[in-house]
Amino acid sequence: MLNPPLLVIIQARMGSSRLPGKVLREVNGKSILQLMLERLGIFGMPECAVVATSVLPADDLLVAACEKLGLPCFRGSESDVLARFYEAAKFFGAQAETVIIRICADSPLHHETVVDFALKQFHTHQLDYFSNAVPPKYEDGITTEVFRFSALERAHQEASLPSQREHVTPYIKESGEFLCGFQKFRAAYAWKLSVDTPDDFKLLHAVMTHFSPHAHFTIDEILTAFANHPDWEKINESSVLNEGYLKSLQEDQAHKK
Repeated sequence: MLNPPLLVIIQARMGSSRLPGKVLREVNGKSILQLMLERLGIFGMPECAVVATSVLPADDLLVAACEKLGLPCFRGSESDVLARFYEAAKFFGAQAETVIIRICADSPLHHETVVDFALKQFHTHQLDYFSNAVPPKYEDGITTEVFRFSALERAHQEASLPSQREHVTPYIKESGEFLCGFQKFRAAYAWKLSVDTPDDFKLLHAVMTHFSPHAHFTIDEILTAFANHPDWEKINESSVLNEGYLKSLQEDQAHKK
């Protein structure tokens, strides 16, 4: 039981249909998960960072990898990710005022400065929820969501649509019951840098090779690198942004009938 005032919950699973086992795929000798943890500075705050994964046998490998990295895990529902997050937060001792940071493990180019920015916005404006995911590009690959456990608990109790259960925060953002704030970390950020497909992985490899052996480059350095390599955008141009959420919205329509 961590009982932290701040809890980083990393959403991770092995069962991707487009790129199976993606979070443990390696680039330059490190898994996507390990690379992201290092860039977020997670190893400097092990007392408040955990992984929330599923109970499926496929995720046994992920749990074993987390154990080697010294990262606590919670296992819950595969499809009801909202319940998984709520139960994980409770398991690790979250209280009503505990601040929760949600990050997805398929974002190896994420960076700790984005998390610092999101936390500052959350506290400065006294919000219930803050994210740098602003349409239409959403700062994909460095998305950070910050909210209190009390908001997560209410969402868990009241959310009913498939999109609200599978994607954790839609109820908080869309119900009108919470004070939400949105602001991009960098206005020029406009790429899909999360890893969902083989082409996404190719783009990650291109970026990492460009900076090698330096692995803790900043988001501003990424912006400069993309400006100097316009061909990079073509590598994963067919990769659909938020494909899983779009499918959930279609399921919502069937649920409402």
